[in-house]
Amino acid sequence: MSNVLTLYFGGSGQGLDKRTTLLEAYKNTMGPAAFFPGPGAANTESQRKNLFGTDEVSLGKNKKKALMKKNCAALRKLTGDGWNRTVCQALALIFEFILDRGPNKVTINVAGHSRGSITIIMLMNDIFRTTVGAKGGNFSIQNPGDSGKVSFDPKKEDFDENYKKQLQMVFKRRTGSAQCAKEAVEAMEMIAEYSSRLEVNIFMFDPVAGTKQAETSRKKELPNHSSIRNVRVLRMESGGVFGTLSTGMPKFKSQGFIFLGGDKIVNLNDVDSGERYLIPMAGMHGECLLPEFEDHFYVGKSYVSGFLSKCGTKFASDWIKPLSEPSRLKKCYKRIYAKHLNIAPGGHYKVAGKDNDTGKELRQAIHTHHGVVNIKDKDGKDKAVGIYLGDAVNAHHKYLQRTGSD
Repeated sequence: MSNVLTLYFGGSGQGLDKRTTLLEAYKNTMGPAAFFPGPGAANTESQRKNLFGTDEVSLGKNKKKALMKKNCAALRKLTGDGWNRTVCQALALIFEFILDRGPNKVTINVAGHSRGSITIIMLMNDIFRTTVGAKGGNFSIQNPGDSGKVSFDPKKEDFDENYKKQLQMVFKRRTGSAQCAKEAVEAMEMIAEYSSRLEVNIFMFDPVAGTKQAETSRKKELPNHSSIRNVRVLRMESGGVFGTLSTGMPKFKSQGFIFLGGDKIVNLNDVDSGERYLIPMAGMHGECLLPEFEDHFYVGKSYVSGFLSKCGTKFASDWIKPLSEPSRLKKCYKRIYAKHLNIAPGGHYKVAGKDNDTGKELRQAIHTHHGVVNIKDKDGKDKAVGIYLGDAVNAHHKYLQRTGSD
């Protein structure tokens, strides 16, 4: 009986009906696992498998009845609506898993994309903020209404009690059920009591929180808790919606993360104990999740499957065996590097209707490894193009360049 539970959180529009890196990983996970669709997915069914003596079982739909109407998927995809219902489902499942495993230590491995990654941050805060951290007064949670946020003043109120009170109101509004909200908060409290028995490992593709409702600590700050063992964040250099899908990501500045630009050499086929890695990747938001981007798709699957495997998740051998193969990864990286070499950060995407070739770098705040130089175009005018430190996309690409042959 495995004591490792693996949870997958889809990004916006990603459900059981859309082939993605995370859905493939879920379908090929051999041990206890669950898949939660992202906001706006056409198929909103959450599923679990290999738990409690059953094969695959529905956890219910990730939306309340009031939203089950025509054209609501696009609105949910835009606003992130549904992620709190996912958190409720995940809290209940984690608590049930802990109880089922008795006194044994339990490993929770989680992987998500975009708003699915933000859902992971929310879930981690709900579990671990009740026991450690955030006593200093700057922590905020979403207002139970449609917008705004509630900040805590530790001089006037008890953090733990107010967190639970605010969260229960959020859950009630988002699930449409006072009973579901109450049960979710109770599960959260019980999991926190068992936190010393937990080890959590996290892989996040492009965590994107959005604006207004999402600009809170609960959705943008990963808690610094001893039970959170290893964390990797893969960030694409460019994003849609005028670049905000890249620049709107959490920065993780104060949490000991190491930015793995091409000026470093790191083998990401291994996992370093206690690692906190930010991994840059050339390309657009979502490319490492979708099969039409063949090179990125292979790299994305290799990264997440390799990381989760090292942390205890078991995958079907015929699926994982072709992944993380150094010579193939090296060739994928070579093509990705060549494609993006002479593109300025953010420069080949439109911003507010204007071409961005002159170098207002949308990625600059989070991707300092990819700088800009000016070259002369065919008309003799200056044109900004990209450069890579160390002549590599990232530290793993640099490592592969130093090993073996093409």
